[in-house]
Amino acid sequence: MLTRLLLCVSLPLFLGADAEDWKPFTSKEGGFTILFPGIPTESKQETKTPAGTITVTFFVAEQDSATYIGGFSVFPRETMKARTEEKRLDNARDGAVAAARGKLEAERKFHLKKHPARELLIKGEKGFIRSRIYAVENRLYQTMVMGTKEQMKGKEVTRFLDSFQLAK
Repeated sequence: MLTRLLLCVSLPLFLGADAEDWKPFTSKEGGFTILFPGIPTESKQETKTPAGTITVTFFVAEQDSATYIGGFSVFPRETMKARTEEKRLDNARDGAVAAARGKLEAERKFHLKKHPARELLIKGEKGFIRSRIYAVENRLYQTMVMGTKEQMKGKEVTRFLDSFQLAK
């Protein structure tokens, strides 16, 4: 799933957002809010997974040569019995590393409210990716930033990742 997401966002988008252009973005369909630099572009893609074909919906914006991505996918509820949330997070992590043709530099487990999540730092062949992945019932949420190693340590990346919230 993340494989397709990373492949799709490799096309450059130049939105030219300044620090003042950070705006809250809400996906009613996805049930989340996140702060983006500028107005993101929405894309959808069908992806084959072990749980069946799912739709991955993602939102993309760029600032200072970094790409900011927030997205979600919904799995059939009947497949959730056979797969644990941790296994879905493992699969998403492994897919992200493979898609970046990279190496997992760091991984941290945490929870968003009661939901398991992971934060990843991946060194890819075209730069670095800092990502958070959340398993929420039959949904998988992903936030990520692609850019330089220095950008991954920056306040804008942290601001973006920290701003993710589930709708009430």
